[in-house]
Amino acid sequence: MTEEEQLEYFASQLWLADYLHGYRSPEDLWTLGIEDSLAVLDRVQLSGKVLDIGPGGGLPGIVLAIVLKNVHFTLVDSSQKSCKFLTHLVASLSLINVEIVHGRIEDFGKTHREEFDFAISRAVAEIRILAEYAVAPLKVGGQAVFWKGPSWKEEMRSAQNALEKLNLTFNEHQDYLLGDRFRTLVVLRKESSTPLAFPRKPGIPEKRPL
Repeated sequence: MTEEEQLEYFASQLWLADYLHGYRSPEDLWTLGIEDSLAVLDRVQLSGKVLDIGPGGGLPGIVLAIVLKNVHFTLVDSSQKSCKFLTHLVASLSLINVEIVHGRIEDFGKTHREEFDFAISRAVAEIRILAEYAVAPLKVGGQAVFWKGPSWKEEMRSAQNALEKLNLTFNEHQDYLLGDRFRTLVVLRKESSTPLAFPRKPGIPEKRPL
């Protein structure tokens, strides 16, 4: 399959797996899901090893793995249904640059420290929670890239305490329009090693954000 055929196959399979998405039409899935995932390509140079946190039906990780064959993607999701679907997709698309991990990202972060060049996440949680999920697996100097909407500035203000405790700094944001929808990529940088206290136990970052 060509790259375009792989993306179209992915879109058709995800559309049928309606328990993994909330799109109202195949066109919405393509524009608001796949095109949104691909928006990172012109704005952030992903390379090396990339961790996708909570990919659900494969956005953005599978989409990016189809296009960036020389980048290795590890997709971590706590949903068994999601991981079963993703594993099937990886085999069907012959993606040798993707690993699917079923588990809690907090547990993953305890055992995979400073291994990844990038951590990415789309439509999972607010920035202060995502920061704790992403930080431990990132190498020092690595970057976290989060897909966000108009509320990103408010989320960043709420995340200042978390960023300070986690040794993360705000690097940049890249704005774009998806049709008439405002979107932005928030990029954080890991400045030094993560204290061993982080990430906290599963569920705690969401229940008691930093």
